[in-house]
Amino acid sequence: EQGTLTASVFGSTAEAGRSLSSLRMLYKTLSPEFRRDQKLIKQALKNSGGREQIERVAERLTELGDDPLAQVKYVNSLYKPKFADYIDWYWYNSLLSGPKTQIRNIVGTANNIGVRIASKPFSAFVDAMKTGTARLAGKQRKRQVLLGELPSEVMGLFKGVPEGVEKAMYIVKNGMSLDDVARTELSAPEVFGNVLGGKLAMPANIVSRTLQAADTFMKTVAGSSELNALAFKAAKQKKLKGDDFAKFVQEYLDNPPESALEQMKYVAETDTFTKRLGTQAEYLNKFRQNFTIHPGGKEYTVWNPMKILLPFYRTIVNITKQGVEFSPVGLLSGAVKGTARQSSQAQGKALLGTVLGLPFAYLAAQGSISGDGPKDKRLRESLMKEGWRPNSIKVGDKWVSYQLLQPFNTMLAVMGNI
Repeated sequence: EQGTLTASVFGSTAEAGRSLSSLRMLYKTLSPEFRRDQKLIKQALKNSGGREQIERVAERLTELGDDPLAQVKYVNSLYKPKFADYIDWYWYNSLLSGPKTQIRNIVGTANNIGVRIASKPFSAFVDAMKTGTARLAGKQRKRQVLLGELPSEVMGLFKGVPEGVEKAMYIVKNGMSLDDVARTELSAPEVFGNVLGGKLAMPANIVSRTLQAADTFMKTVAGSSELNALAFKAAKQKKLKGDDFAKFVQEYLDNPPESALEQMKYVAETDTFTKRLGTQAEYLNKFRQNFTIHPGGKEYTVWNPMKILLPFYRTIVNITKQGVEFSPVGLLSGAVKGTARQSSQAQGKALLGTVLGLPFAYLAAQGSISGDGPKDKRLRESLMKEGWRPNSIKVGDKWVSYQLLQPFNTMLAVMGNI
């Protein structure tokens, strides 16, 4: 029945979502993957059975009125968790339940946002060089990154806090984000979401909800930062001043163009290590997904033990990839990355990483940066007693872990293991 409802609810939920001003911008940033999913929804309608089922579901949707949240919750309530879902729930909650996980997630993302902002002078320099080179070649190229954006970018962080808190609390309360509601996201209903009328939904899923809430908060703050920078750049390029400048910026913030929304999404996902993986990495990710078998014509979901070996595959890949790009390698890969602005931003981060890599390389040569350390148990224990720590940088007489210093940690780990 969920297949029927998924198919029939799509149109009505989307219409209800579009009627809400808070969701309007989200529809402009629907991913290509989601647009492709519409074909799957049509297929679900084709395979789900008779007209009577559809009418029964439609009656329930009518009762819910124009409340997209209630409609999505109703759709998810029809999902019956499989045994594999409960294993996933137990495994991931066991890994993530400690407060250190929450802190590491926030600190790591905050570091990444800070590095992006700190790289602004380098990104502006790279972009200015590109514009100058284009003009020498007789071509026209507008500046895509301006150093003057920096104050607006920083202020945007603080402006995004209230909205970020609101969205985070929405997730903690409802178990889904505004994006989930706007996009009729039905792919991963919560385990225990329907037990005792939904009363166990929050306590049973509080770990995943708080992690998702933290990511959403960071995405909102990062997106707000980038939007304010884009508004400044647009006003500057129009050569506005005074009240006209301020008025234009406010109008831009209130009604950002689609290109700005797409750029916000790109920055938010990059800063939080949640970008969709490339084709090859996504293909490998399929080998760790649960799969179904059909003995005797019945469908069973089989839990895939590969999830134990690679529990957070997308995050690990994104962190490693950004760590590599935060090096001289990024000067080359950034040249072909996304839009002109994204390219300059990527190369700016790579240039910053390259500059910082020089003193780090010196410290590594002096033995002040450690890697994984010796595998010999006795030698390792001897070093630990002396105060040495793996994957750390020596600050004074103490070794401080650099694992949360994203995206520096990849570069430091390479240096420490050489």
